[in-house]
Amino acid sequence: MVLELVPEEYEPYAELSAVDDAGQQVAKHRVAANFKFNRDVANEWVRGGFTAPPG
Repeated sequence: MVLELVPEEYEPYAELSAVDDAGQQVAKHRVAANFKFNRDVANEWVRGGFTAPPG
């Protein structure tokens, strides 16, 4: 899982993505630049099937 910040001048955001063991992207979602990503959020995201995270 990767949380990458995108420093747009007027509307910064982040992209949350996940890849499988073969290196194929299985999910990618745009989230707020201040999105709080921790172990609990990651586990919930995986259990939920990589649907768009809240926030």
